[in-house]
Amino acid sequence: MNNRSGKWLTGVLAMLLLAVCRISGAADLQQLVHETQRTAESGSQLTMAWWIPQEFWEASMSNNPNVTEESRTELLQALEDYQIFVVVRARTGIAGISDVQSNEDMISNARFVVDGKTVDPVAPDKLSAGAQTVLASLKPALSGMLGALGQAMQIIVYPSKRDGVRMIDPVKPGNFQYTFYDQNFNWRLPLASLLPNKVDPKTHDEFPGDYIYNPYTGAKLTVKSDNKSDKK
Repeated sequence: MNNRSGKWLTGVLAMLLLAVCRISGAADLQQLVHETQRTAESGSQLTMAWWIPQEFWEASMSNNPNVTEESRTELLQALEDYQIFVVVRARTGIAGISDVQSNEDMISNARFVVDGKTVDPVAPDKLSAGAQTVLASLKPALSGMLGALGQAMQIIVYPSKRDGVRMIDPVKPGNFQYTFYDQNFNWRLPLASLLPNKVDPKTHDEFPGDYIYNPYTGAKLTVKSDNKSDKK
């Protein structure tokens, strides 16, 4: 990436962070944020892990008319080999954010497990030049838009592939675990926000895309058609 990357990258990251703050107008993007975040609060202790799959970047850019196809391709290629987590461990209170753990401590207390195997993080200096550019812009953008909370966040990057095959596909059945300090966060896939809604052919009741059967009748659901013939 060259210097011109900064302009379009700023716009993309701004939209991503608007989604975090839940003021984005795209309901599906808000749902995707909800599905990819895990938060635990114990007293004043806040523990958060936010998984940002490749599909999140795609969804963010699809809602931004200022992002060109060239820019979209450039960013996606820069991140395709990586799995990104944004984490934070701190205390919250009237005075704001305090007792923020160091980046080194957060990294050492994070464990990413896929198919029973621990995935080691990628050292910052081992990232591609494109990924370094994106992540270098993400950290200050988080701080600028989320204040002290954004400053407390740490970005941890993992490889997205094992033996050349993508380890996690958000639109296919699967699961993975992320242990962060004393919290065990689990994700069950696929993510409903990335799938078309399902419909009961008989009752025409609609359900999220990750449903297989109608929970009330047991009938098998089908993918909702874009046309209006479903409800004749």
